[in-house]
Amino acid sequence: SRAYENFFSDNRDWLVPYAAFCHLRDKHGTVDFNQWPEHGVYQAKEIEKLVALDSPAYDDVAFHYFVQFHLHLQLKEAVDHLHDNGVVLKGDIPIGVCRNGADVWQEPELFHTDLQAGAPPDAFSAKGQNWGFPTYNWPRMKEDGFAWWKRRFAQMSCYFDAFRVDHILGFFRIWSIPAHAVEGILGHFVPALPVDAGEFEARGIEFDRHRFTRPYITDQVLTQLFAEDAEVVKRVFLNPDRIGTYSLKPDFATQRQVERYFEKSSQAEWRECEFEDKPDAGSSRGNEAPSSRRFEPFAANSQSLLTSAATAFNRGSEKTRDGLCQLISNVILIEEEGAQGRHYHFRIGMEDTTSFRNLPQHTQTKLRDLYVDYFYRRQDGFWAREAAQKLPGLKSVTDMLICGEDLGMVPDCVPEFMKQLGLLTLEVQRMPKKLGADFSRPAEAPYLSVVTPGTHDMSTLRGWWEEDRNVIQKFYNQELGRWGEAPPHCDPWINLAIIQQHLSSPAMWCVVQLQDLLGMDESLRRPDIAAERINIPAISGYYWRYRMHLTLEQLQREEAFTQLLKNAIVQSGR
Repeated sequence: SRAYENFFSDNRDWLVPYAAFCHLRDKHGTVDFNQWPEHGVYQAKEIEKLVALDSPAYDDVAFHYFVQFHLHLQLKEAVDHLHDNGVVLKGDIPIGVCRNGADVWQEPELFHTDLQAGAPPDAFSAKGQNWGFPTYNWPRMKEDGFAWWKRRFAQMSCYFDAFRVDHILGFFRIWSIPAHAVEGILGHFVPALPVDAGEFEARGIEFDRHRFTRPYITDQVLTQLFAEDAEVVKRVFLNPDRIGTYSLKPDFATQRQVERYFEKSSQAEWRECEFEDKPDAGSSRGNEAPSSRRFEPFAANSQSLLTSAATAFNRGSEKTRDGLCQLISNVILIEEEGAQGRHYHFRIGMEDTTSFRNLPQHTQTKLRDLYVDYFYRRQDGFWAREAAQKLPGLKSVTDMLICGEDLGMVPDCVPEFMKQLGLLTLEVQRMPKKLGADFSRPAEAPYLSVVTPGTHDMSTLRGWWEEDRNVIQKFYNQELGRWGEAPPHCDPWINLAIIQQHLSSPAMWCVVQLQDLLGMDESLRRPDIAAERINIPAISGYYWRYRMHLTLEQLQREEAFTQLLKNAIVQSGR
C-alpha cells in the first residue's frame, strides 16, 4: 500500500536495523549481540545483504516492518481520536537505552558500554541507583551535531504534543558507575572537574593515596557490620595488613565479584566447607582464592569456626553480601581511571563513612571544605556549558512542549537554564527543592512547571501517609492547616484536599496518579495499599507490577466519582 511505502521510506534509517536486530535476536535466542555467532558487530553492507529481497531472511525481517507499520497506524488512530476530543497527549523519553538493544548494536561508538548510568543517593535509594544503562559518549555525539538525539526527539513528534525528558540532569552530567560496582554509591558525575592531587597539599591535607582510595577495614568496622560473624568474614574474605587493618582478598575486591560469588554459593556449600591444616597467614598458600566449592581452609583445630560459618550463612548470605559491599564502598576518594594518580572524585556521602570518621579532626575539616567545593562550587558553570551544547539544538527540532524531570541532586545552574529554554520543571510536594523546607507548596510553583503529589517511583498518598508518623503530623498541621493529631490513615477527604491544592496551583500542568484520584472515593480505593505502588527504585526487580483493579467500563459507571473529580477541576479553574 502507499501508506506502507511512505512509512517505510520515512523511517528506514531506524526501521531496517531494528528489524534486522529482531530477526538475529530470535534466530540466535539471545538479545546479547556479543554472543551472536554472526553479525555481532554491525556492518551496514552486511545488513543490507541480510535484508535484501532475495535473502532467505527477508520474510522474517519484513514481518517486523509489518508489525511496526501497524503499531504506527494504531498509535496514530488513538492520537487522532484524542485530538478530536480536545485531549493533549504527553509522551516520555527515558534517559537511558538498553546495553543489549538495537541502538547500541548499530552505533556502539555513541555509548560507553563499560560504564553504567544511575543516580547518587537520594530520597528513593540510600545507596544510590544503578540503572545498568551504558552512558553516552557525548564528545562523539557532538561530532555529528547530536544527530542520534535529534532523530529520537523528532520521532516523538509523530505521536505526542508534549513529552517528559526523564532525568534531564543527565544532559548536564550523568552519574557514571564503573562496571565492577553494583551499588550506585560508587559512581561519580561525568563530566566533572576532578580534584587534582596537588590540591590536597595546597589545602594543608596530608594526602595518603592508599588510605583515601582503598576500603578502610579494621576490627572495629567489622564488628559494627557483622557482629558475631566478624571472625568468619575476616578469615574467609580478608587478608590482614601489617598496619593493623585488613584488605579484601583479590577474589572479593569489587562489589560485582562479591555479587557473583554469592549467586553461585548456596547454604549447602557453606555447610560443606572442608577444613584442613593451613599455613601461617602471609604465606603464599594462605593468600590463595577459594574455589566455588571450597572456602579458604581454616586452622585444623578451628571446629568452632565451622559451626560459625554454617550459622552465619543460615542467617542469610544477604547480610554478609551487603556488608561486604558496604566495606568496598567505605572509601573517601574515587581515583579517575587513566589519570595516573593525578585526578580524584569524592565518594558521595563521604562524611557518613567510617573511613572519614576515623581521620584526625583537622583532616576531616579540610577534606569537608574541599568536598563542598567539589560538589557545590566548581562544577556549576562547567555543567551549564555542557547542557548548552546539547539541549537548545535538540529543542529546536520539535514544536512539542518539553517537560524535564529534574529531581535529585540538582545543580544550581539547572533552574535558570530550564527557565531560559522554556522547559517545564517537575515539582513534587514531598520532595522540596528549597533548602531547609519540609515540603514544597503547589501554590508557590512557577508557571513553567508540572505539579504532582507523587511519581511512579514513590508510594501513593495512602502509602506515604503511613510511612513516617512525624512527617505526616507536620504535613497535617502545616500544609493542610489542621489542628490536633493527624488521622492514622489517609482518609478520602485527605486525598481530595491534597489534590485540590495541586489543581489550584499556578503551574501550567497538574498530573495526578490514577491511584491517588481513586483514593478520593472509599468504594473505589484499593483494599491493599501496597498494591497501588508502581515502582521501588531501591529494590532491584521491583518494576511496574501495578495493575488497575477496575475496568474502564466500571469506572465509566461511577458517576459520583466522576462528578467529584469534575467539581474539583472546575473549582480550580483548570
